[in-house]
Amino acid sequence: LEGLFKVRQPVVEASYIVYPDNPANPSVYYAKNGRTGQIEYSSSDASDVIQYVVDRGTRVFLRSGVYRISRSIKLWTNNYVEGENASWISRDIGSAYGPGSPGVTLKITDTSVKHVFVASDPDKSFGNIVLKNLAVDGGGLVRFGNSGEEWGVSPALIEFIHCGAWSLYPYGTDIYCLDIWHSLRIYARHISATGMPVLRYATDFVNKSWNFGNSVFEELFSNASPSNVPNFHILSAGDPYKTNINLLVFIRPQTLGSGKGFVLD
Repeated sequence: LEGLFKVRQPVVEASYIVYPDNPANPSVYYAKNGRTGQIEYSSSDASDVIQYVVDRGTRVFLRSGVYRISRSIKLWTNNYVEGENASWISRDIGSAYGPGSPGVTLKITDTSVKHVFVASDPDKSFGNIVLKNLAVDGGGLVRFGNSGEEWGVSPALIEFIHCGAWSLYPYGTDIYCLDIWHSLRIYARHISATGMPVLRYATDFVNKSWNFGNSVFEELFSNASPSNVPNFHILSAGDPYKTNINLLVFIRPQTLGSGKGFVLD
C-alpha cells in the first residue's frame, strides 16, 4: 500500500519564503530563496528581510509569527505578499499569535511608522500588487500614493486583512488601515480595522490630470474608530477640472461603535 498511495505534502510556490526563528518571540528572521532553497539573508529586523525579498522576488510568502516592523516597506510592480494566515489584534491582548490562533502579525515598533507597506512615486504608478492574509498591530497595512501629487497603484488585490491601532489613537488620527491615493482598479475584501478607520480613498491633484476610482470594496469593517475620524473617508480635494473619483462600489460596509461613519468630501 505504501508504494501505491503517497500523501502529497503541501508545496509553497514563492520566490522567497520568510520565517522567524521563534514565531511567538522571534530574535531573527530568515529569507529563503524559494527556487534554490538557500538562506540568502537574515536580520533581527523583519523590515530589512521583507524589503530584501520584495526588491528581488515577485511572490513572497510569510510563515506564521510576529514580524517586528521598524520602517515602512516599499512595494514595487508585481509584488505579491501572502501570509500563512492572519492573526487577530485586540485591545486587551494585542497580537493574538498563539497555539489557538496562529498567523502572521506585522507589529509596528516605531510610532513614526503609519503603514507597513507603501507604494508611491511622483512620476509613475505601480501595478499588479497583491496583499493577503496579514494582520497589523499598531497601524495601517498599506498606503498607495500620497497627498502632494504622488501616484498610487492600478490594479491591486487586498484580502483577508486585520489592522489594530488602539495604542496610537488619538495620537495618530491620520492612520487608516487602507490609505489609497491616486489609484485605480483596487479590489479589497474582508478587511477589518479595530480602534481605527478602515479606508481612505482620495485624490488631491492640482497640477496633474487624472480620474480615479473603478474600485470595489467588499465587507470592510471598522470597529471603535476615534469619534472625530471617518470610518470610511472618500476625499476629492484636488482641482475638480483635473481630477475626480468615479465608480466606487461598496458591498456590505460596516461600522461599530464610535467614528463619523461614511464621509464624502
